[in-house]
Amino acid sequence: LAIFSVDHTPGERAVVSDNTDLGPALIEPDGIAFDEFNDRLLVNDNGTGSTFTVALLAVDISTGDRTPLSSADVGGGPFLDSLRGVDLINAQEAVVVSRDRVYRVDLVTGDRVMIAAPEMGNGLGLFNMHAMDYDPESRIIYTHSGHYECFFAIDLRTGDRIVISK
Repeated sequence: LAIFSVDHTPGERAVVSDNTDLGPALIEPDGIAFDEFNDRLLVNDNGTGSTFTVALLAVDISTGDRTPLSSADVGGGPFLDSLRGVDLINAQEAVVVSRDRVYRVDLVTGDRVMIAAPEMGNGLGLFNMHAMDYDPESRIIYTHSGHYECFFAIDLRTGDRIVISK
């Protein structure tokens, strides 16, 4: 497995990181964001499927080396599971979406706080979410639910969500 950069003009691609680089192996990456504050990539990796191998990784763009930012071994809080999307909140925090949960992750300590889940926040339950995007001005996460076949808006402050398109 590898992470590639693509030059859109000629359509050329180059490997940014693969399993020959230092750090935990890429097993099942799903979700990537550019961290403009630290000039690196944030990558979700679901590992072997065990909660002990799921991690949010930092990828050094110049070397390809990977460092766990949050995992069963790095940081505290609820375990990460079935990660689908990641985006920056600010220079020290990211928002991570799993199949049915939303986490805020401290990028310095690796600590995780659950901010939305089927049993947490008001609105339709969160099931089978996919890729996401975060709007920093409104502090809203936009994501798709394959279960309900709809798009959600999730308030990052409360975990409340509404269906915006079905």
